[in-house]
Formats: sequence, C-alpha cells, structure tokens
Amino acid sequence: MTLGDVLPGVPPEYQALYDELDRNLATWERRLPDDDFARLPIWAAELLPANGNRGEDLLVPQAFEGCVLYLDALRRLGVQGVKVAIPYPLLDPTYPRSGEYLSFYKRIAVEVRQRGMVLLVGTGAAFADPNFSKVRVDYRAMTFAQFQEGRRRMAHRIAREVRPDYLTVGNEPTTEAGITGFAALRDPIQYAAMIRYILRDLRQGPTRIGAGTGNWESPAFVHRLAALPGLDYIDLHVYPVGPWMVARAQALAETARSGRKGLVIGEAWLYKVSGVELAWTGPAEAFRRDVFSFWSPLDQRFLGVLTRWAWAEDAEFVSFFWSKYLFAYLDYDSTTAQLPYGDLRERVDRQVVRNLWAGQVSPTGRHYQTLIAQFREK
Repeated sequence: MTLGDVLPGVPPEYQALYDELDRNLATWERRLPDDDFARLPIWAAELLPANGNRGEDLLVPQAFEGCVLYLDALRRLGVQGVKVAIPYPLLDPTYPRSGEYLSFYKRIAVEVRQRGMVLLVGTGAAFADPNFSKVRVDYRAMTFAQFQEGRRRMAHRIAREVRPDYLTVGNEPTTEAGITGFAALRDPIQYAAMIRYILRDLRQGPTRIGAGTGNWESPAFVHRLAALPGLDYIDLHVYPVGPWMVARAQALAETARSGRKGLVIGEAWLYKVSGVELAWTGPAEAFRRDVFSFWSPLDQRFLGVLTRWAWAEDAEFVSFFWSKYLFAYLDYDSTTAQLPYGDLRERVDRQVVRNLWAGQVSPTGRHYQTLIAQFREK
C-alpha cells in the first residue's frame, strides 16, 4: 500500500458497517472526560511474531530474529511495553519441545528488558482452529482436572523462569470454553475457582498477577475475580464498541477498582462486526476484514478513544493486539476482495516484513506514535 495519508475509499459493501462503527466511536468519544489524570499507562502492543499459537514455527532461528526486528520497530514508535501470548500447553513440561519453547521465551524476555520495556505475558488455551494456531493439542483427550493442573504448572513455570512484569493467567473464559469444550469455563464460579487453583503457592516475586475477561462476557466473571486474594489486577480485552459493550467495559473497570485491583487492558482492537452480525459472524471473518487499508481512519480513531478512556480509568498497561497494522495493510481491490482469511493473512504479513526492513509504518502506526508522544508531554 502507499504510505501516504490518502487512503482508498470505503467499498460500498462495507459502508454501512463503517458508518455504524464510526457512530459508536463518536458516541464513546463524547462520553470521555476532559480532565487530565495523574498516572499515565504503559503504552504497549502485542509482540505478534512471538505468539505461541505459531507453534514450531517459533523454533527456527529466523523466528527469533523476526521478533527482535519487530520489537525494535515498536520501540521506535515510542511503545513502552509488549504483551506476549504463551498458550497452554507449550511450556507444560509434558509437552513436546517444551524446553525449546521455554528457552525461546526466556530470550525474548531478555530482549524486552534490555530495551527498557515492560513485558506482559498472557497464558490461556491454545487455539484448536488451524486458522488461528499450529499448536497440536487435543483437549478431548484430557479431563478438566488435567487441563487445570497443566495450566497451573505452566503459569508457575512462566513466573519462575520467564519472570515477566505482568502475568495474566486467564482471560476470555467463554472463548476458552469454545476452544476446549470444557463447559466449566462458562461458569463464573468454576472459572474463578480455576484461577484460584492456578494461584495456589505461586511464587511470583516482583511479577504482578492478573486474570480477566472480554468486554462482551458476563460481568459475573470479573465480580468473582475481583474478590480473589492474590490477584493483583483485572485484565480486560476490549474489542466490540457497540454502546452496551462500551458500558460493560466501564462497569468492569469500576468493579476492578471496587475490589482494589489494578486495571490492565491486555488486548484491544476495533472489532469490525456490526451489532446484528455479532450473533453469527465468527472471528475469522472479523479478522479477515482487519487487513484492508480503508479501515485505517477508524483504527486510528479507536486508538485515540481507547487510550483516552484507559487513562481516565487509571489503567496500568494498555496493549493493542493487531499491532501488525501499525506497519502495513492491504488495499481492497477485485483480487483481494475474494481471498479467504488465510491468504490475506499471508499477504499482509509479507508486506509487514518488507515494511519492517524498510523502516516504514502505516498511517495507523504514525498515529499511535503521535498519541504516545502527546501523552508524554502531559
């Protein structure tokens, strides 16, 4: 794509969705306070090349080099921290090549610290859908008790050996339920009990420990988590921006405060699905839409609204998930319009790599850089 400020127009088939999301962001923006607040969050981004759902692709030498290249590019934007997803069962000692994965992530942690950046590790169930993960795991072959114990072993190993600044030991319980088939994860009481089990005898050192939910999930999850001893913060994932989901995010932040927990926004990005589509449109279609450059103005607006909201809510750490769009998108044309998600993902990832080597960023990346600089001046 051309890295200028003039972006292609919105295709007719997406105009209604674009307008709806724009209205939702405008409504949220109008509700933001005008005040300045004392503490600024750590502005962060997902270190996508280190995402554990890449499986054994992480274990070739070029993967680590790519992570360092990406990390340096984020740092040049002014990003102060990164979130890294290490899904179960990669670091469970019983999992094949777990020692190699552990070595990889320990090296990543060293690189992050050497750059004076903050590291948040999020751990949950690896995706089973090949669209989203290359990790081989059969949840049907294990009981919930085995799954829970494996999660506990992994969390303890991360805290002990990777030693991140923040460790989120669970998030998006209904997503995890869908991935694993464990109905217990849909029950706020049983989910909180699993988090309590993971925390048992956890030797965390200076690492802050958290757990949370998405802004589309039941508030009962956060009510239960906010009452857990040993949990330092609530980790919210913010994606849909419909009016009731924005109100839900606000209520969950208030619940965290009432439970004397810190607030972390461990993932956020503009979810490009309309209100009526939410009932039937899956993540693959939503993520397929993300790749197109005509969304950049809305992505920029989302960055602006979310950063201001997180500051007002006294969030400690704010990370944007689809950080590759800080570097490149694809243009929407007669060819790309028909491609499935997997093909689009490969194409945009190749363009991201080219732009990383060339030191180029997208308009969305420049906007995030400007936002961070403006906050630092306050």
